[in-house]
Amino acid sequence: NLFNDDRLGRALCALFDSDRHSLMTEVSCNAIRVHKLLTDEIHNDSTTVTFIGNYKNPDPDAVKLAHGHNKDFRPDCKQIVFDLNITSDGHVPLSYKLFDGNTNDDITHIPNWNGLRTLLEKEDFIYVADCKLCSHKNLTHIAQNGGFFITIVPKDRKQVKQFLKQLKSDAIQFEYAYQVESPRKKALKKRRLAEMMK
Repeated sequence: NLFNDDRLGRALCALFDSDRHSLMTEVSCNAIRVHKLLTDEIHNDSTTVTFIGNYKNPDPDAVKLAHGHNKDFRPDCKQIVFDLNITSDGHVPLSYKLFDGNTNDDITHIPNWNGLRTLLEKEDFIYVADCKLCSHKNLTHIAQNGGFFITIVPKDRKQVKQFLKQLKSDAIQFEYAYQVESPRKKALKKRRLAEMMK
């Protein structure tokens, strides 16, 4: 039997000793190529990983457990921040990074976008992220380097408050800025039609 406990154990030891970040990047790049995934739109988000208890002799080169804005609603616990990029087409993870537990999301976007630009070997993809992306520094960096972004404006901004006030008193007319049909859905429809005609 090719798949047994010993082989699995050796594989896990090799994985532990490997450069897992580079390994994931290589696997992701192969998945994009083999499955012809679209990389025109990349979604970024982060979460926190909560830790309980004390850790003796932590690796000095590892990310630091620290108190920060805990998304598990456990401000009493230390944490690390886990940041992930995925394709919008298939939701395939492209890359990830760990940060010290007290890292604010808003400072992660420029190095993250630069890393994606290097990985994808292009800058004209749409970078989608939450309101922590919405800072003058972040948006200017992406725009000045040929990139595009979609984000939301934080609700404490003056413009949002004005809009909400106007929304209560007036009817707001919404118009599509643009609409794009997914080329993957179009290809799937063609394939299904061809299968039905057989």
